[in-house]
Amino acid sequence: MKDINIYIITSDKTKHVLKAAIPLMEKYWNVEKHVKILGFNGDGIDLPKDYKFVSMKPAQATIDDWAKDIHSAIQNDPNEHVIFMLDDMLVLDHIDMNMFNLLMDRCKTDSNVVRAALCIDLQFLPCFVTEGFGDHSIIEQSQHSEYRITTQPSIWRKDYLLSILAKSTNPWQFETAHPSRDGKRIIGTRGIYACSCMGETALSNRYPGMFNILGLKLSDVKWLVDMGAINESNLQWGQYLGNVPQFSNYGYGFKLEVLKNYLTDNGQSAYNYYLTKYGQNYI
Repeated sequence: MKDINIYIITSDKTKHVLKAAIPLMEKYWNVEKHVKILGFNGDGIDLPKDYKFVSMKPAQATIDDWAKDIHSAIQNDPNEHVIFMLDDMLVLDHIDMNMFNLLMDRCKTDSNVVRAALCIDLQFLPCFVTEGFGDHSIIEQSQHSEYRITTQPSIWRKDYLLSILAKSTNPWQFETAHPSRDGKRIIGTRGIYACSCMGETALSNRYPGMFNILGLKLSDVKWLVDMGAINESNLQWGQYLGNVPQFSNYGYGFKLEVLKNYLTDNGQSAYNYYLTKYGQNYI
């Protein structure tokens, strides 16, 4: 991981989430790495030695400049590949360097591989197995699948990412406005994953002022509260539309099964998704 830059995208509106995101990354990605935080005003952000804050410009004029600002910041990266992720898609568990190196190898040996998903989410989209290894496999996203372009933590071929950013405006348009069936390969793993991360972001305009902790181990929630990174008063489990369980209702006694009482739309399938993605953190 030392030969690839990790770009974490933030903004003046969301940078407070870095108080939780950086400690979690330091705890679970405890390997040599080079992290660049792309934002605007870096005041108040304390960074470990292998992190650097990069101001894309003094202030963000509009969210529709999101892609253009990022493009300008990474276009001169000297490497063929980059890791790209958002500030509020929190890391939940230790990185598996064997899986990371497997994906990195496939990216380097096949120039048609333009993105390698580091987390579990690719398997919930149309995909197929390309290589099997017993307890895990490499999967490839189907050409007709939606969300081939995503802000989920991924290894990207830099020139491909730049080509998408050049045609994009805001983060939502980045993920939805680009056609599938471009012939490029998007891969990931099934069974064992390079890393575990949130499927829903910690912050959302759906719930202004609230902080999603669904997926975080309860011990990590307590750890972040004790260090002052998050506050118990505005924590909730989930960002889905509807009635969302609040920390004030369950505290540190929360069980994943609680979600069955809240998930009304596609309740069982939604619960099965959360169970597959987060179940190991609530045993």
